[in-house]
Amino acid sequence: MRSRRNLAVILTRIAAVLLFFLAWQLVADYKIIDPRFIAGPVQAVASLFQTSVRAQIMQNALPTLYEIGMAFAISGIAGIGIGLTIGAGRELRTVFEPLFLAIFASPKIALLPLFILWFGYGANSFIYFGVFTGIFPVIVNTMAGAKNVNIAHVQLAKSMGAKPWHIYTKIIFPSIIPSAFVGLRLSLLTVAVTVALAEMYLGTPIGLGELIYYWTNIFLTPPLYAVILLFSLVLIGANLGMLAVEKRLNFFRD
Repeated sequence: MRSRRNLAVILTRIAAVLLFFLAWQLVADYKIIDPRFIAGPVQAVASLFQTSVRAQIMQNALPTLYEIGMAFAISGIAGIGIGLTIGAGRELRTVFEPLFLAIFASPKIALLPLFILWFGYGANSFIYFGVFTGIFPVIVNTMAGAKNVNIAHVQLAKSMGAKPWHIYTKIIFPSIIPSAFVGLRLSLLTVAVTVALAEMYLGTPIGLGELIYYWTNIFLTPPLYAVILLFSLVLIGANLGMLAVEKRLNFFRD
């Protein structure tokens, strides 16, 4: 019964994706939207067979993926560490939780010019700004997970002489895995969008954001939608990868 239910869910998801692409193609073919502003998935994929388009995407994708990867790695490691430290202490959580929630909800993209002034014009600015936008989802969700740790388990471990390191690694850290991974997935999406928008906003000489901005200005819609589609597929793949890692960690925790 369970396998049938899982199969039904998978087939429903596949059908939804196919319907989305079919609707997208029909909108483009029947010119429901001006053809200057939209290209169907068939035309987008076909543009990838052009050598010049593939070369431009590869040339611009590597710097952007490097910036996203660095910003996400720093956000994840630092965010879990900070969220775990603050979330496990009631006093620290009382002081810092409102501050982090306020920053998390604020429009941080407005502060991009300050990062250019502080760190200069280039990849470093995008990485630091990506960290600034991506670290708070991890902190907030990790704090929420640490706040829900079973105190009885912690007190029992202390009464049996467990050291703080063992309490963190054996009780607290396993308990925050679901919440922390929610924060990590949100962080990845936030960092990716932030870095791409920063590249578009500043008009950098290289990067997927700049390529999207350039092709938008000259109405070259097939490769424009192709690069957006590829960018989305990479993020979906990374998200699925994190879900698989979370599932494996939860298996060992149980």
